[in-house]
Amino acid sequence: EAQSAGLGIMIDTSYGTLDMYASDNLKLATSIAKKVKKAPIVLLHSGGCRCLEAMLIALSADNVYLESSFTLPFYMNSTIEKDLSFAYKNLKGKVVYGSDFPYVEFDESIAKHQLFFQKNEFSRSMRDAIFYSNLGTCGGSSNFP
Repeated sequence: EAQSAGLGIMIDTSYGTLDMYASDNLKLATSIAKKVKKAPIVLLHSGGCRCLEAMLIALSADNVYLESSFTLPFYMNSTIEKDLSFAYKNLKGKVVYGSDFPYVEFDESIAKHQLFFQKNEFSRSMRDAIFYSNLGTCGGSSNFP
């Protein structure tokens, strides 16, 4: 339906809470990606602590993207920060920024993303792509100044 209507599909791939084993959101993402080839599929929260698995899904399908909200600020200064850096650098053009407001205040989200990009040596063009231009490739639009 999304494909025929020209819509994107957003899948919450966060990972946590006492219900974290109730369903496997990345398994759902792979099932959808096998069937949907034209509509953009955005893995919200980059798979959380399973970001490397989310990266492998995105590498396997041209229309699958990772989105950074909550996961990046939450896992700052953990070993998962390095995994996020590795995943995002390998997914050139397939990562989009998200703030997850109101769970993470917008200003805090921007600041933590900028710090992450600086610490992990993302080029200016990579940062701009994540904040601005990658949105267009997955059917979104930017509200940033």
